[in-house]
Amino acid sequence: MLTAEIRTEAETYLRSKWPEEGCAFVVETADGMALIPVQNRHPSPREHFLVTDAHVAEDAGCIVAFLHSHVAHPLTPSAADEVAAANDDFPWYVVGLSNADEVAGWFSVRPSYDHLPLENREYVEGVWDCWALVRDFYEINFDVTLPDFPRHTRFWDDGLDLLHDRIAPAGFAKCQAPYQRGDLFLMRIGNSTVDNHLGVYLGDGEFLHHPYLQKSRKGVYGKYWQDATSIVVRRCKS
Repeated sequence: MLTAEIRTEAETYLRSKWPEEGCAFVVETADGMALIPVQNRHPSPREHFLVTDAHVAEDAGCIVAFLHSHVAHPLTPSAADEVAAANDDFPWYVVGLSNADEVAGWFSVRPSYDHLPLENREYVEGVWDCWALVRDFYEINFDVTLPDFPRHTRFWDDGLDLLHDRIAPAGFAKCQAPYQRGDLFLMRIGNSTVDNHLGVYLGDGEFLHHPYLQKSRKGVYGKYWQDATSIVVRRCKS
């Protein structure tokens, strides 16, 4: 349970970040609980959050909670919060702020392990991204559970070929056209020298994907995406 002092300190910090969503961890140290604010790096910080420096809290002590504010309705936890919270072994809290001076309430986030709709889901780093979408697609449509793996923000900027490296162990092998439903398109978007995106073929020239920091969606597998594709793979394991 969070102490009254931590709650007060957290409210003061989160109100200072209004009208953007603020983020912080609570850690247990030898001297007691401590609040560790972290930067919200999402490009739309009034509606979403993105934390890339959780290591700061890990270095400070044992993480006992994560909290962030909601500054626009609804002030209660979202479906994205519930799914993301399921990946951690410590509780999440949402602090709803009516304005910079008024706290509407504290809300515990109930972890959800249910699948969300494949289309129009928000981007949550390492939770709802292109690989997570492919995993859910395969589980829903083929009753196949693909392995997951930890991935940090913009891992491709560090030259890490995480997507390509996981394809063979997950049972995929290179294939040629004509493509089949469930084939994966590995892509290099922007100036990336490694695969940093992938989509799953649906048939009839359409594919499903979850672009970085955007909502998941169907699209036509047209020239732009074809030119960005480095390899097409098909699952060969039963």
